[in-house]
Amino acid sequence: GLRNLGATCYMNSILQQLAYNKMFRNSLFRLDSSNTNSIASELQKVVAHLELSNRSFADTEKFTSEWKQKGFPRFDPRVQEDVVEFFHCLLDHLPDDLKKMFTGEQVNIFEGLNVSFRKTVSEPFSSIEIPVSTTFSEGMKSVSSTTMFVGNNKYTSEEFGKIDVSMKTKIVKFPNTFVIQLKRFDFSLKS
Repeated sequence: GLRNLGATCYMNSILQQLAYNKMFRNSLFRLDSSNTNSIASELQKVVAHLELSNRSFADTEKFTSEWKQKGFPRFDPRVQEDVVEFFHCLLDHLPDDLKKMFTGEQVNIFEGLNVSFRKTVSEPFSSIEIPVSTTFSEGMKSVSSTTMFVGNNKYTSEEFGKIDVSMKTKIVKFPNTFVIQLKRFDFSLKS
């Protein structure tokens, strides 16, 4: 395991999952540490300790020190952070060869409800959030369910201004490693 430095269990869980992802681990070890950034270099050391050390845990103190200096200046090991936010920030600081194995592509299709309008927007993604209260299959269907932008939440188009639209999301390319976050709550102004 990894040493918890206070409230770093969210970070430790991602680092351990990455360490035991064979494709990621092999790609990480193939990096030339003299030509890679310091965060990737420290990550190599943490993963190597997990894999090769006889100790019951690996220390993340040097990694977290580097993370605070170069990756995430407001990092405080005594403050709990969101695991997926950490994952996305970490990916942003890794070389493209490592990042691409977690990158898929999704397409958002916007269609006007009262006007003849259609727009397709393609974008990369590194994780998908699905509701925890459903089956996995139902949760994945919710990713592509239709979202309505109407009333006070209209879509702004260049051609028509603010219009009512429906939006449907389709995954067109899955990443080699598909990361799913279970949606733990819904934000509501009423509650």
